[in-house]
Amino acid sequence: MYKVVKKVDAIVRKIADNKTAYNYITKDFSPTISLAVIEGINYNAPITADQTWTYFILDGEMKII
Repeated sequence: MYKVVKKVDAIVRKIADNKTAYNYITKDFSPTISLAVIEGINYNAPITADQTWTYFILDGEMKII
C-alpha cells in the first residue's frame, strides 16, 4: 500500500514564530508511522521522544548532540 502526499494536503501546525510543521501522514492514516516536514529558521530546542526518529535535511544544517 502507498499514499501520494502533496504539500497542499498537509495539516499545517505553527509551532513557533520560526517553526512550522507540515503533517503528511498521521495516525488517522497509519497507527505506526507518521511523516512530517518541519521548516525552522534559527530554531533551537531539545527534542525528546519515545519513538525512533529519522531526519533528512533538505536545506541548511542541523546540529545533533
